[in-house]
Amino acid sequence: MKNFLIVGLIYVTFFMSSCLAEDEVYLAIQDVEPTFTEKILKQDIENVKEEPLTETLNENFVPELSVYKSEEESNPIKAEIEYDVLYETKSLLSKYSTIKFENGPMDEIVPFFAYQGQFHFNFLDSGYGTQYLEPTAELGFLGKFKNKPIEYKFIMNFMPNKNYSYLQSMFKDDFITFKYIPHNDITVGSFRTPIGVEGGMSGYTVPFIARSQISRNFGSVRGVGFRINGDYSLAEYNIGMTSSGRQWKNMFNGVEFNGWVNFKPLGRTDGKYGVLKVGGGLNAGHRNIDYNVIGAYLSYKYKKFALESEYAVSHGSNGLSGLTSNRGQGLYTTVSYNLTKKLQVLARYDIFEKDMTKSGRKDTEYTLGLNYYIKGSSLKFMLNYVFCQSDYKSNSNRIILGTQIIL
Repeated sequence: MKNFLIVGLIYVTFFMSSCLAEDEVYLAIQDVEPTFTEKILKQDIENVKEEPLTETLNENFVPELSVYKSEEESNPIKAEIEYDVLYETKSLLSKYSTIKFENGPMDEIVPFFAYQGQFHFNFLDSGYGTQYLEPTAELGFLGKFKNKPIEYKFIMNFMPNKNYSYLQSMFKDDFITFKYIPHNDITVGSFRTPIGVEGGMSGYTVPFIARSQISRNFGSVRGVGFRINGDYSLAEYNIGMTSSGRQWKNMFNGVEFNGWVNFKPLGRTDGKYGVLKVGGGLNAGHRNIDYNVIGAYLSYKYKKFALESEYAVSHGSNGLSGLTSNRGQGLYTTVSYNLTKKLQVLARYDIFEKDMTKSGRKDTEYTLGLNYYIKGSSLKFMLNYVFCQSDYKSNSNRIILGTQIIL
């Protein structure tokens, strides 16, 4: 009966999905927030064999859910790692689809297919104060070179986007990452830029079906250029320069700077008191006009509990909602709790003001969510209830059922 229920849910969300998803959601090598340091993983996980490239996120091996068998009360570090595995985004078929090369510069290539879709409906009224985009169906390749710390990633999205031509919305990630320097890597190509923490995350690791309002307006875009990622026990950073054009539509309009730094005050306590991050960042550039977005971030995770909050203010922006000279600001706070190793409950308060020079331009969203991780984030179902309270539109209520699968 359980198998028939899972198949039925996949059928509903795949074939009945309509305009609600990210402009792109994709498997990430770099874009996923790291779980724990390699040091902790080696201390607490034994007898784990190396898996194909899609098992590796941010240099840290992420094992199968079934590896963890210890009681969380007896070892809080293991409990932390155990629940971080919920965000694992490996291909479910990587063991069968990985192509190994005996000759040539390539060591292996892992093809994968990823889909995220939603089925949603309003109730109590017909209005809704938030616009979402289409589902995505993507085909990608992850590559690894022989005897060199170099990785390659290429992804195409085959679901059309109404805001771009088909070719403009087709090509997503296309970059090479060099990992010659310990704790650092350099990426060159087309990639998601870190305009905010959530705005720079892979769509497959965002806890809700839709991103927060500051991410949907200021971030969630790509640029062509380079970036440097660093990850140390007390700090992590993502700094780079990219083009200000978007989706291959405006190639050489200008240059923008993207930088984000998080400090980890508890980074040397081996997770005994949880994981605390405090940081901030800047996105600044020129594309017909000058624009900049400044953000601040706070998160804390301990065992089953997590708290995350982010604030951003803009003097013009060049994000997913388009280029604008408006001065806007927004804040979201998310609280989550893992009821079991597969079931997560969460809530978010999210307020956004699109034009600070005018009164009555605020949208406030209250979201309750339930995530069921069948196989980490590689196969999961999501249920969200969203109440949107708007100063200039009718209030609304919406139920959203979503799924994602990575093969």
